[in-house]
Amino acid sequence: MASLYAATVIEAAGGVVERHTAAGCHIAVICRTRYGVEWGLPKGKRQAGETWQQVALREVEEETGLRPEIIGVAGATAYLAGGTPKLVLYWHTPPTWKTSCARRKPKPCSPPPIRQP
Repeated sequence: MASLYAATVIEAAGGVVERHTAAGCHIAVICRTRYGVEWGLPKGKRQAGETWQQVALREVEEETGLRPEIIGVAGATAYLAGGTPKLVLYWHTPPTWKTSCARRKPKPCSPPPIRQP
């Protein structure tokens, strides 16, 4: 039973990239295909020596091509990843004026077909 409490926790961070327009709020999502098609917020694992904020900034830039800044905490989520606890902290990360979307080519990703009941 003691080994249950000594479990490693996977630490990760990510960003909620928002753009506000007259049509409403748009939130950037990415497509992951590692375990099938999955849409989600940009996030990734914390590396040794990184702060939570550094992880969020790195992951948003790597996964979206946008150069973000942090303006506040967005929230957190915790779940089991293959039986190991995982904690993800999210930050509000709007893109800065230095962002260049032209540097990143989007990967094709299609949502799964919608099945009728």
